Amino acid sequence: MKKRTIYGFFIALFAVTLFTGCGKTITMSSPENFDIHTEKQREALDAGIDNFLKFAFGTKEWSAPEKAVLTWETGKEKPDSCILRFSDNAELKDAKEISTAENSFAVGNLEIGKTYYWQVEYENKKGKTIKSEIASFTTDDKAPRNLFVDGVTNVRDLGGWKTENGHVKQGLVFRSARLNDNGKETVSVTEDGIRTMKEELGIKTELDLRQGEIRTSSALGEDVNYVNIPIPGTVTTQLRMHDESVKKVFTLFADENNYPILVHCSVGTDRTGLVSFMLNGLLGVAEEELYIDYAFSNFGKIGSLRKYEEIRESYVSVIKQFPGASLSEQIENYLKEVGITDAQINEIKRIMKVEE
Repeated sequence: MKKRTIYGFFIALFAVTLFTGCGKTITMSSPENFDIHTEKQREALDAGIDNFLKFAFGTKEWSAPEKAVLTWETGKEKPDSCILRFSDNAELKDAKEISTAENSFAVGNLEIGKTYYWQVEYENKKGKTIKSEIASFTTDDKAPRNLFVDGVTNVRDLGGWKTENGHVKQGLVFRSARLNDNGKETVSVTEDGIRTMKEELGIKTELDLRQGEIRTSSALGEDVNYVNIPIPGTVTTQLRMHDESVKKVFTLFADENNYPILVHCSVGTDRTGLVSFMLNGLLGVAEEELYIDYAFSNFGKIGSLRKYEEIRESYVSVIKQFPGASLSEQIENYLKEVGITDAQINEIKRIMKVEE
């Protein structure tokens, strides 16, 4: 994963310096805004859906986000190690603590549109604790929130997208490519990747949309609920043939006990794309944004190029045959047709959506 040094993206430089009795200092630098996307990813997002595929082709692993590299200076002091505290809480409650002998540390998988706070301390040669003030920076709110999970391509959060009157919550539903080889027990996600999925993302349920799987438990471990709801590899205008599978998927989404949920198929694009389109569409994400999320999979190593027109002319065209003044209403009416109740739909919206 690429690392972006945080002071390389200053809109305004903010230096925090703490002076101690002997003139010892810790100097820190933070930007006002940090974009988690690589330069190529941001160019594609800014270009819009009709020009998106000039930047991504589905054949290389370009899906990971940037890391922010926090840096600090301790003046003439050369401590053996420093303690970095990092949190999304201004008072550093429940902060992650990292011990490092360096004067920098890279932090990744940041949420979008969020302010983060950090502080550094060390013990000098006289045994006195030297502690900085608390510095902060805010991530740009441009979706998607793409993620790095070692051994898995095409990973991102379904949260962060704006709706008409709010946004989709981050940290609840994630999408990715497979965690194990198709039709085999062989696990492709690494131990570091498993740690990221379980400890950082908190995955409780692995929803596998592939057919012919022989696994009966999650590649992430026995403590993660494994649910296999098969959907054919390519969903076309024959969407209605899979009503029962769609019903099972959205029944799972309607139970808060299942969250956070990881949804995947083989490369995390076609079947996973269908479920992602319908879930975020139900929540009120704009149609063009849904196509951009679909096209973003081309930054992953998914084997071949995917064009948004392919889904627009297949299952999206089926959904649009249902009544409704908006895409959200059309998806809702389709879900009701397959057996999802009003109560379940309202529960999904309560769990997943933030009204503003």
